[in-house]
Amino acid sequence: MKRLGRRTQWLVNFAAPAAILAVNACSSPASAPPTGSTGGFPATGTGGSGPTSTGGSTQVGTGGTNTGTTGGISSGTTGGISSGTTGGTATGTTGGVSTGTTGGTTTGTTGGTATGTTGGTSTGTTGGTATTSTGGTGGAVAKVKMCATKTTLTVPLLTNFDSYDGKVEAKDWATPFNGKTGADADAPYTGLYSYNDGTGTPFLGMVGGANSSTYAASVSNPMASMWGGALGVWMACVNASAYQGVSFNVRGTIPTGKITVSVAMEASSAPAKEDPAGGGTCMAGDMCKSPQAEVPVTADWVLTKIPWSMFAAGAGTGGAVVTANGDGVAGFTFSVGLVYMESAPGSMMYVPTPAAYDLQIDDLGFY
Repeated sequence: MKRLGRRTQWLVNFAAPAAILAVNACSSPASAPPTGSTGGFPATGTGGSGPTSTGGSTQVGTGGTNTGTTGGISSGTTGGISSGTTGGTATGTTGGVSTGTTGGTTTGTTGGTATGTTGGTSTGTTGGTATTSTGGTGGAVAKVKMCATKTTLTVPLLTNFDSYDGKVEAKDWATPFNGKTGADADAPYTGLYSYNDGTGTPFLGMVGGANSSTYAASVSNPMASMWGGALGVWMACVNASAYQGVSFNVRGTIPTGKITVSVAMEASSAPAKEDPAGGGTCMAGDMCKSPQAEVPVTADWVLTKIPWSMFAAGAGTGGAVVTANGDGVAGFTFSVGLVYMESAPGSMMYVPTPAAYDLQIDDLGFY
């Protein structure tokens, strides 16, 4: 059971449609973007190829006409050199019989002494094995804080979700933003995640979007009973301070009639659990809190705009005030809560009322 406190409601500015932008989140990425791109996907270094030695050239003994055996043909890494007292002089009735100390010594990577009537045919492993050096595989990219790299936002729309192709689950989908494409090595990315109270049958997926568009992001649960759930948007960290605030289309069935919108920032986010070198810089544990604002939600699509000034300040290390001003934005969460009722008259003890919820977000960005 939970004792509820008074909650502050925030106004929402509804204005003309506006474009939207996005940011890189510290949550685990979904589908991996191109190597070297930003947005939570580490690049993997690739070892280079070393030099490859070439085969030897053919040496033909001088003096006399080679009409019999080949008379001193050698091969090797750098080419065998026929040598000897006479070095492959063709003599005799058949011509081309190599005579000399050894009939031509072949040298190379492993070499091989030529012997026999052929006058210096090289023998050995292969006359010098060609070797190829292979560079080491690149090591794992070091974790860095969520805003170690920051994209200056120039295209306000983060995503309208229509790049989703239905081939992967919504949690594995990701898309570039800020006017970049998947072919751009420096493209920042954004994607989806969700979390919930572990009750009912929570769902994260794509549904039909606002203004008859193809897709919108959605979280739902036919019966939540603990506290509710949330839709999360991770993205590459951006400086969107040139814009007035956050913009998105929203609709749904919400038990309380409103959702809480939080702006993820490095100073108000805790370090990553899997590697403290990543994530945020807030060392206040459960007291870390992102700037937040509450907005109403109805069954019809509504374009909602929240200016930076309407976000209540968050908290960082040591209770430091963290203000949303558009600089250092690294993601959003849209949280759905349940209605709490007093367990018994006069008890001052409150419990959640189990209920269904369905939240849909489209055209997320800045204005």
